[in-house]
Amino acid sequence: MRGTYVWVLLAILFLASFDMHAQLPLLAPYARTLGATTLVIGILLGAYSMSNLLGHLIAGPLLDRYSKKLFICAGLFLAGWLLVGQGMVDTPDTLLWLRLIFGFTMAFVTPTCLALLGQLARTPEEQGVYMVKKGMALTAASIVAPAIGGLLAAKFGYGDTFFIFGGVMMLASMVGIWSLPTKKALNSMSKPQPDKKVSAFRVMMTTHTMYPAYICGFATTFASGTLMYEIPLLLQEKHLDPTVSGIMFSVMGVGSLLMLSQFWLNRLSPVVRCSVSMLVLGLTMYSLALFGPSNLYAPVFILGACFGVLYPAMTTMLAQSAPPSIYGTAFSLYAAALSVGSIAGPIVAGAISQGHATFFISFLVAMVASLITGWLYTITHASPRSVTR
Repeated sequence: MRGTYVWVLLAILFLASFDMHAQLPLLAPYARTLGATTLVIGILLGAYSMSNLLGHLIAGPLLDRYSKKLFICAGLFLAGWLLVGQGMVDTPDTLLWLRLIFGFTMAFVTPTCLALLGQLARTPEEQGVYMVKKGMALTAASIVAPAIGGLLAAKFGYGDTFFIFGGVMMLASMVGIWSLPTKKALNSMSKPQPDKKVSAFRVMMTTHTMYPAYICGFATTFASGTLMYEIPLLLQEKHLDPTVSGIMFSVMGVGSLLMLSQFWLNRLSPVVRCSVSMLVLGLTMYSLALFGPSNLYAPVFILGACFGVLYPAMTTMLAQSAPPSIYGTAFSLYAAALSVGSIAGPIVAGAISQGHATFFISFLVAMVASLITGWLYTITHASPRSVTR
């Protein structure tokens, strides 16, 4: 049954990620048809991340206390109805409020799935494999979903397309209700834990091996947010067709999938994978800052490959470092770090509005993250003899 639960979780993550990425090319034009100004459209696009961040900060302790199946299934079902509601709105203000509630709701779903995946694994190696498979499911969804979302909107219109998205979310909820383990069944499969209360905050503050996941998580989405802002503008300056932007991000997805399929990487320490990948990411950003985007395909592919190594390494690091009793809090704070980076990256890029300087700041953030991760790995793996020296 353990293997069945894992595949069900991966299917739910794929459907949820597919639904999320399929909406991305539709939100701005849909809001414009409702009469939204450019300012309101910008707020709409950022509303999900803002409320999602708030939800992550609240969700952690609740996920550790109550049934994870409840949060996954109820969250997906409510998200489905919110998407149906987005297809029925007739004003941009109503759409904004529904996006805010939608982002808050989804904050309880993704970290719960990650926590449950980590809890189902029996060994650290198995945790690494599960996280890689999770990354492959999310990356595959992010590649195919935007194109399918655009095709659905062209065929059925924006409103009906959001109805379809809502139906997909509800389908994922039904799959979870029928197939995911209850809290009692999950406890029977897990290793017995000491019968004492664990302060999640105290454990996370004293477990230094968890820090790199949060630091690298912020740096990774900061770089990703910078790319999301800069690449379309750079292509526009070159008077290239907007479809080239979609091809660029598909190339990034191919780079991620290529590295995610390299299962031998799981034999390496997740901290080493994070430190080295963050170093390569930083140097790639530095090359963009120094030489300019003369040919974007190669650096975008390399950055995608870095993302393909980083995301499973960070989640594996958390699963191996945190006690299972605080997985909910650990993964919620990790998701919050990702949200902060994804918000900060475009904001900093927009404030500077100079491609070379923007890429250089991403380089600095990545290098600091790589150095801190390497330093933490050194001090946590130092022998007692070397420490006394």
